[in-house]
Amino acid sequence: MDCCSKKMTKEEATAHGEKLLAKMKGKWWKLRVHENLGWHYCVFNGALSIHQSNDGRYGALLSNIDEGRYCGGGLAVWNDGKYYIDPNRAVLNQLAKAKAHVEQLLDVVDAVSKRVAS
Repeated sequence: MDCCSKKMTKEEATAHGEKLLAKMKGKWWKLRVHENLGWHYCVFNGALSIHQSNDGRYGALLSNIDEGRYCGGGLAVWNDGKYYIDPNRAVLNQLAKAKAHVEQLLDVVDAVSKRVAS
């Protein structure tokens, strides 16, 4: 059964979430199951959450809301919209893309700061 193509019961969302949680590498991943016009789940590690798409692949989202209170909610600080078969690849890609974006932004800020300070 595809995880997201139909409304799930709380038990189904929990079972899917536990399978996803078991796939995650690293420490401190947690499962969140919540109701919002049907039952949903995600795993999160601080402000980074992992979601499964309708086709079964995984995407990652960096948010300004920490600790999974609203997995995928709040201000989406970074989401490149890509999905992967391996949820851990989604994590690594999301972090690399966000870091590169921040580094580029810092370069721009440094360049402008030098111009306005002189």
